[in-house]
Amino acid sequence: MGLFFLLISFLSAGSPGKLFCESKIIKLGKSIGFSSAELYQSEKIIAKASSSLKLIKLGEPKDFLIDNMAKDAKIIKA
Repeated sequence: MGLFFLLISFLSAGSPGKLFCESKIIKLGKSIGFSSAELYQSEKIIAKASSSLKLIKLGEPKDFLIDNMAKDAKIIKA
């Protein structure tokens, strides 16, 4: 994937400890994708991000997602 655009908004200060990130693929086209993420600490939002990505075919999309996501991440279909 190539990155076209990345916007990060830092909304409040974090502190040492556990963080939770929720990310979404907003839309996947044939060659461009849009995604967003929110970072939380103790249910308080710390930062938000959004990006536009140039998609590069590396194999089957499902295999790529499963092979490259965090071990405890889950794919949720809306």
